[in-house]
Amino acid sequence: MASFRRRVLLRAFQLFDIIVMMFSFLLAAIPGSQLTSLPAISQFFSLRVKLHNVLLFIALLYAWHVIFSWYGLYESKRLSTRPKEVVVALKATLTGTCVIGLAAVLFHIWVVSVGFLGAFLLISSLATIVSRLLLRSHLSWIRRHGRNLREILIVGTNARALEF
Repeated sequence: MASFRRRVLLRAFQLFDIIVMMFSFLLAAIPGSQLTSLPAISQFFSLRVKLHNVLLFIALLYAWHVIFSWYGLYESKRLSTRPKEVVVALKATLTGTCVIGLAAVLFHIWVVSVGFLGAFLLISSLATIVSRLLLRSHLSWIRRHGRNLREILIVGTNARALEF
């Protein structure tokens, strides 16, 4: 059973990944030529949003979470190498981007284009990789300073115990 702190950290990390996906979607949806002419706040809030679009976006958020879980991004990576962790994060974001592209084709989402998918993949991959590497460095620093450590007692001296 995981400790309370670990569960809180894990839930926060999962929420952070969902926020990264939403932020990446928003940034990728803004075309580069219109960055200087963003709509006013009153125009933004007067946009009509259909219920099926909201439900589709929620389904994409859930798919993003499931994909990240499927690739094991919420499991301990303490014994893994950084390049392996980067590759797994890239695979997860690429798979999530492909799911968004597939949903765009199936549900005719006009915002999603090839340029959008490229920008989304770049933004979400960078944010995911950087956040994981920063967290890994921070947790490593914490362990070096005597926190988040476990002590065990090994009884016996067989080959497995000596290796451990």
